[in-house]
Amino acid sequence: MVNTSLLVYHSDLKCTSIFQRTLDDILRNHIGRRCFVYIDDIIIFSKDKQSHLEDIKIIFETLCDANMKVQVDKCEFLKNHVEFLGFIVSENGIKTNPAKVEAITNFPTPKTLKDLRSFLGLSGYYRRFVRDYAKLAKPLTNLLRGEGGQTSKNISKKTQIKLNSDAIEAFNKIKSALTEEVMLHYPDFTKEFQLTTDASEYALGAVLAQNDRPIMFISRTLSKAEENYATNEKEMLAIIWALTLRNYLYGSVKIKIFTDHQPLTYALSSKTITTK
Repeated sequence: MVNTSLLVYHSDLKCTSIFQRTLDDILRNHIGRRCFVYIDDIIIFSKDKQSHLEDIKIIFETLCDANMKVQVDKCEFLKNHVEFLGFIVSENGIKTNPAKVEAITNFPTPKTLKDLRSFLGLSGYYRRFVRDYAKLAKPLTNLLRGEGGQTSKNISKKTQIKLNSDAIEAFNKIKSALTEEVMLHYPDFTKEFQLTTDASEYALGAVLAQNDRPIMFISRTLSKAEENYATNEKEMLAIIWALTLRNYLYGSVKIKIFTDHQPLTYALSSKTITTK
């Protein structure tokens, strides 16, 4: 793998999106096949060393033909793992960056709304590595709302807050979950997927896996209307939401869905299923 930085001068923020589009266009025949691009960072991936050397040559020639200059001293070549966009990417899967996780685990107890939003922003970036993140974070996200459900955008960031026992527990659980160094594996579309879903009083969660190895953890909180759903309706919503969100599962060889809500299995096998 190689992490390549391209030399470019930015006059304003618009240059970032312009440069992204330009590089996407230049490498359009290679993105997804032998490389991925984010602004001025390129990661090249290959199945073996010989293929990798050929892919590097192809990418460099493509950039050269487009008059793009590569800053070689910021390149990393022939790596079996590389840091990319805050993740450690290897042939086995994707992990969190230990340096980023350390910043989260050392984060002091939030004392203002600004502190809280910073913590949720940092930890939320890695939510795909944490099972039921939305459920864990709910006591904290509740603090982002003032009286009458006013959002924190309408409240001063300097507003002092005090975490109650539930919020402190959530704060510590999120930190603990991120220290587990979970690896997310790459999907194999020729093999069976396992989708495990769950619904709580105020959140939905799902784990996509293959051979009991996690590919991704997803979760979200329920809307006010959804919170009024019956338990079996929430459990079904979790399944539908997870499948809809991961639409690349459509056409997969086989998807096995697991739920811990036994009545739902009876409802699905019933000859009279309501439209809701």
